[in-house]
Amino acid sequence: MKTIFFSMLFSLCLLLANAQQDSMSKKKPVPVVPGGKYCVVLNGSKPEVTQDGKPVKAEVQLQNGNKITPNGTVVKKDGTIQLIKPGSCVNTEGNEVDQAVK
Repeated sequence: MKTIFFSMLFSLCLLLANAQQDSMSKKKPVPVVPGGKYCVVLNGSKPEVTQDGKPVKAEVQLQNGNKITPNGTVVKKDGTIQLIKPGSCVNTEGNEVDQAVK
């Protein structure tokens, strides 16, 4: 009886862990729009990433493998984190560019 109980308990734990993994894996970065650039602006006192003046709502994967989060953080391929200063822009290759340049 104990064996059956523990087997069912173990199976339930595996099922719950697998369900958690599936929901986490669905959150994938948004594909990059070629030729675009991502600029950080201040929305009140909070930094916000925009593309062509529209706010970015999800993480974006750049062509060089880096990711930009909606709050202006760049997560590089090696795991290091860099903040983009308000008023600065990053192109799709991951290079910092001037706002006036496309």
